[in-house]
Amino acid sequence: IEDIEDIEDIEDIEDIEDIEDMEDIENIENEFIQIVDGETIRTTEKIDESKYDFVEKYQMEERTQKTFTAPNGYKVAKAIAYVDKWPPEEKCSMDISVPISMYSLGLSEFTINADPTLVGDPCPGPKTWYFTFGYVKEDVEINVLEQINVKEPKLYEIRQFLQDRMDSRDVEVIDSSRSLPEICNDQDTFSYDFNNNLLESSSLHEAALWNKNLDNPDEPTLLSSSDLKFEDGILDLENRLSYLTLPDYLTSCLARQDNIEISLRIKIPTYEDAIRPLITNTLFEACGQIELGVCLFLTPPDEVDNPDYYLLGFYSGQNENSIAGFKFFATQTPIYAGQWYDIKLKLELNAVTPAVSIVVDDVVNKFTSFPEWDGDPKIAHEYLFSNESRYSLFGIRNDFNEWEEDTNVPLLVDKVTIQNFSKIQESEEINSLLTQLITNIENNSTQNNKSHYQRITSLFVGDWDPVSSNVLDYLSAVEKYEGSIYPPTVKTNIKTLSYTKQLAHFFKEWIFDNLFIEDQIKKVENLSFKETEIFPGSVASSPQTISRTIEVNGTYNESPGYHFNNDETVLRPTGLYAEPGKIVTIEVPKEVLDKGWLVQVGIHGGNLACWSETRRFNRIANTFELNKETVSIANPFGGGIYIIVPDGSDSGIIEISIKDAINMPTFSTLQLKGINNDLDQFKSDLKTSQVPWFEIISDKFNLTYPLEYSNSYENPLEMLSVMEKSLDAIMLMSGRPLERVRAEWLVVDAQIIACGTAMAASYPTFGDYDGSPSLKDKVNDGLWFSPYKNDFIYWHEMGHLHNLPTLGCQEQESNVHLLKAVIDSKVFNSPPDIALKNSGFQPFTRLEAAFDLMFTIDWQNEERVCGENDYIYGGNQMRYQTKSWARYLEIVDLYGWETVGKIHNVFYNKNIRIGYIKDYEISDDEFVYRASHEVGINLAPIFEFWGLVLDHNIINGLKVLPPPIEFIERLNFYKDNIPNNEKEYNVMLDTLRSGVGDDQYVRIDYWKNNYSQSILDKMHDRIDKIIKDINNY
Repeated sequence: IEDIEDIEDIEDIEDIEDIEDMEDIENIENEFIQIVDGETIRTTEKIDESKYDFVEKYQMEERTQKTFTAPNGYKVAKAIAYVDKWPPEEKCSMDISVPISMYSLGLSEFTINADPTLVGDPCPGPKTWYFTFGYVKEDVEINVLEQINVKEPKLYEIRQFLQDRMDSRDVEVIDSSRSLPEICNDQDTFSYDFNNNLLESSSLHEAALWNKNLDNPDEPTLLSSSDLKFEDGILDLENRLSYLTLPDYLTSCLARQDNIEISLRIKIPTYEDAIRPLITNTLFEACGQIELGVCLFLTPPDEVDNPDYYLLGFYSGQNENSIAGFKFFATQTPIYAGQWYDIKLKLELNAVTPAVSIVVDDVVNKFTSFPEWDGDPKIAHEYLFSNESRYSLFGIRNDFNEWEEDTNVPLLVDKVTIQNFSKIQESEEINSLLTQLITNIENNSTQNNKSHYQRITSLFVGDWDPVSSNVLDYLSAVEKYEGSIYPPTVKTNIKTLSYTKQLAHFFKEWIFDNLFIEDQIKKVENLSFKETEIFPGSVASSPQTISRTIEVNGTYNESPGYHFNNDETVLRPTGLYAEPGKIVTIEVPKEVLDKGWLVQVGIHGGNLACWSETRRFNRIANTFELNKETVSIANPFGGGIYIIVPDGSDSGIIEISIKDAINMPTFSTLQLKGINNDLDQFKSDLKTSQVPWFEIISDKFNLTYPLEYSNSYENPLEMLSVMEKSLDAIMLMSGRPLERVRAEWLVVDAQIIACGTAMAASYPTFGDYDGSPSLKDKVNDGLWFSPYKNDFIYWHEMGHLHNLPTLGCQEQESNVHLLKAVIDSKVFNSPPDIALKNSGFQPFTRLEAAFDLMFTIDWQNEERVCGENDYIYGGNQMRYQTKSWARYLEIVDLYGWETVGKIHNVFYNKNIRIGYIKDYEISDDEFVYRASHEVGINLAPIFEFWGLVLDHNIINGLKVLPPPIEFIERLNFYKDNIPNNEKEYNVMLDTLRSGVGDDQYVRIDYWKNNYSQSILDKMHDRIDKIIKDINNY
């Protein structure tokens, strides 16, 4: 068989063993293709021996090392390789020709270390590595780029295929229409009180207590009754390895409804800085974000030094490596040692608005944000009610995705209940309690408010109509007598508010999630919330509404070569605003119906659920499907109106009519019907605006800002020019086409939507401010992230959004600073050192960054500068630190930003070839090898000086390229600035200390306190060696 494409029907073979004549197919299997269960998981080129002087074939076992030596005068001109594993229970194979080519092409002697990490390790266990090398004489020119720029296997697909094949179980969804099994005793509530046993309250359903086996998780120890520790009806789980399992059949007993509630009453006797699962039912009995099922766990907060409390975290996934899964943290309800807590996990993953509620002492943390790219909650829902669903409490048989020694949280357990939460609502009692609360509010009384709040929240199950009138009266009373739930300018923890406000918050969140949706909004027409006054701001009294037909760009496609955050869909502005609570009508053309298009009300789509204190409701934007020709929309907070176009749409320019909306001041450089592009009209609209927001729109940058800053934007063309040039410079630097797939969008919000960051790297990107948007107040734009500020932190976060090709050692927190550097350089004409100095947290030039690099243990020991081996500092030496991206400014000074763009473009083109975008954890060897061949210069000496350590095969293989002669002058400059004595040594370190940041003081102080001439000699020696290597190429 001469060409694999000639094989027309081989993929139809269900299993390789079905082939009768294995000898006939063996050569194809080993050299061309490997098929497993009808799936092609490896294709390997067959060498054309006529093109080479001779060909040799080798094999070696994984985790061994072999040196290959060609006859004198010959070198490798072609490398073909693959790994193979064929035990009876598993079939794993992958072509590895490209990585092996990098370590062998052009070399007459080279060493291959068969380390699985070199090729991505597609599957665990021993494998055989097979090589075919074609040799030519040393004076024959070979085309390296042609051989490394070929399509490579999709490693993630191989991993997923093997995982699915090895781990798959048939998940049978239970028929909920059948009668409950007799064994369930017609129960749908199961309670365990731990009265000296593990029996459920009916005495028919017994739980089991196990001790985890760390050495062999498949064989845990079942504890006997004598091993159990009870005291006054309390189960003592001091042992960190103990976990409780509920009877397997309980899922069947709960299958008649589509919700589940698990309740725990627990106490943590003493605080331990550790973690522990509380509730798990994952398919493979592990607790991780990608695991199919759910897991609720205790964990100390990440962003707090020396914490004395826990947070409740939640994972849910669908067991696919390429899908992240969901992760939530109940930050509004910290868990302290020494107190009893009633904790409920309520799962409604099949609801119209899927929801996870974590309730602590009746305070509800509700999560309804399930981005498509993180998975589908309905898959987890199907699993919850399948025959595979099993519940473990307080621990788990397999991995918790953490080190076992960090799970030592002692627990006392008073009660466990698992049930369907009731859909039968005691509406009469709710109405009576609401009436009493209204009377209390009017009389400024707090009598029984707490008990009424707790009772109402436990009784209300979503049956709106019988209680709607009383709930609305109650909300009106709270707004009239107690005001907004959220006060202006400050953040609020809902748990600290009066119980009457907490109840108002509970109902308003429920109303927003469940009634401001398709087919329900008529029930709440004209309902608005007072909190709108705080954020997003009030509209004018009795605003004029209009009808307008607008054009929307209905074409949107992600890039095949790079990934922007949140690029699954794109927002299209309408220039219109929905009045709070008022229904707006959308007329939708037939050609976009049921194609995944949505309309969103409110630009503020970020969920604040990760915060314990907030300035607005967690969710204030809602979406509606464009699934019929007339769609009604509304939002109690009001907001701008946007059309959401999904990836893959190719509808071109389409018209949409919108009725009963308010004009929002908008200036657009796009020529779209109904979207204002007249500057004078924009200025007029700003002065007469009836809404507290305005927008500026272009093909590269959009801005949504409070009206109070409009004086700074009456003529936005200059700002747009700067931002568009900046975004063009970023695309040049990142090696991507200048035409962007979307305009980046900056929006002001009441709060950062991602905890632990200065600004979420999201689309839109949200900057925070503590004001309340107003129709009257006017101030100049002084916000830290303003387009006029050109702030490096804003561009840092935008760097995360752009996802540049990134090396290890957490350099994703480093190369993001290249955005600010290229903007200052290309747009504001700053020299490389000034651009570098202004681009990050440390105000260093290349000279200062170079010495900050040389004063690390790694650099002194000629190891990769990362920090893992730094016994002085013990922390990462790359992320956030100027020395980690100064190497690129070095290249800029020598060869220009276009060269940096070429380096990054290598990986853009590679992503297109392989059909999968991989931008992170690129190996140092691959990065430098590909970059050097692309620009036609051996960049290894530059990267080696700046902290990388490359494989000797890579170094030797790059010697076919011209050396960076221009770098010698710069190396001599660094050499000339090496201190000559202790006084100069300390001056240099003082300079570094003033800029490194206080977390690095321990490192700088170490060097100050340990002066030695040998340290300076090492600097001279290493630089001299690099200069010598360049001159000897």
